[in-house]
Amino acid sequence: MQQLLKSIQEIEKLGNYPRIDTIESSLGPKVKIDGEDYYLFSSNGYLGLSTHPQCKVAAIKAIEKYGTGSGASRVVSGTYDIHTELENEIADFKGKESAMVLTSGYSANVSLIPVLANSFSIFGKKPDFKTMIFSDEYNHASIIDGIKLSGSAVAIYPHRNMGVLEKMLQKHNSYRKLIITDSIFSMDGDIAPLDKLVELKKKYNAMLLIDEAHATGVIGKNGKGVANYFNVTDDVDIIMGTFSKALGSIGAYVASTAKIIKLLKVAVRGYVFSTALPPSDLAVSREAIKILKDNPELGNELQKKSSFLRESLNQMGFSTLGSQTQIIPILIGDTMMALQFQSELRKRKIIAPCIQWPAVPRDKSRIRFSVMLTHSKEDIEYLINSCQKIKDDLHI
Repeated sequence: MQQLLKSIQEIEKLGNYPRIDTIESSLGPKVKIDGEDYYLFSSNGYLGLSTHPQCKVAAIKAIEKYGTGSGASRVVSGTYDIHTELENEIADFKGKESAMVLTSGYSANVSLIPVLANSFSIFGKKPDFKTMIFSDEYNHASIIDGIKLSGSAVAIYPHRNMGVLEKMLQKHNSYRKLIITDSIFSMDGDIAPLDKLVELKKKYNAMLLIDEAHATGVIGKNGKGVANYFNVTDDVDIIMGTFSKALGSIGAYVASTAKIIKLLKVAVRGYVFSTALPPSDLAVSREAIKILKDNPELGNELQKKSSFLRESLNQMGFSTLGSQTQIIPILIGDTMMALQFQSELRKRKIIAPCIQWPAVPRDKSRIRFSVMLTHSKEDIEYLINSCQKIKDDLHI
């Protein structure tokens, strides 16, 4: 216990314990904190669908029909028809034969990756093969933790570096190979070169898993994701993603062939041993997919607003670290300076997170802005002007 208390004392002494605000309103472009309005540039609700009238009505109708909970794991107590309906719709949306729905993206990755790496046997046999996992160095923490839980050998390749990845694939050619990558990287906002990854996957007989958490809804035709954007959906073996970001709900999905999904539904522990998502959340996810299909321009409109912010920050001399999407970081470097920048933003009623170690390397602390479709041009201009003033004041 003393060691635990010492750890928190050290964090508080450094002054970088994260401040967690209590939001007193819905998550729009502005939120109310302690009775005051703040500009919100930290939400992953990129399309503002959590407050969309159609989504709210869908949730209310589902509660009226089904109640508020699901009671148990779907394996234990059965499944609602709405679970199956959402799975069919997300499979079709992502261009795959079948899909399964889980409670969160983190749960999906930490329980999916061990199965993909080791297969699964009802007799508990150890696999008669060795898997090597090839993982981008900037992959999400849930991927990193899933790899650790798999117990597999891992080769971490430099971010988006296909040359080094190919050398690693050549070196470990005797292994069964699994390549894993985010499609949009959550800290830098750049896009994985899926076209090149597919070429390497085919050349070296590897399996390819992509995480579309930050891509679903915002890129590709009707927001179908990066695999669709590169027209390589058929060549990506397994696609996972979340409903909790652009789709404005909660939960995750895994999409693949019908046979793979059939196996995963008895092997993925996050599915077998977790209480199923409540019907209201499933209804919101279904309605969000419908909105995307009916409004194909949403992703493009979001990216136009994102480009305006990114280009303005670049013109000021900030490094946005190769961002190509609605996730736009500005590199500060020093952690204490980044925390000060965050504090100055807050004085101007702007909420944006300081991202520091261990989420990023110690010398690459940054402020990360997330653009939402509901941000007005005036909201973004206010942020731009504030960043310029803070940059001048802090001599960055």
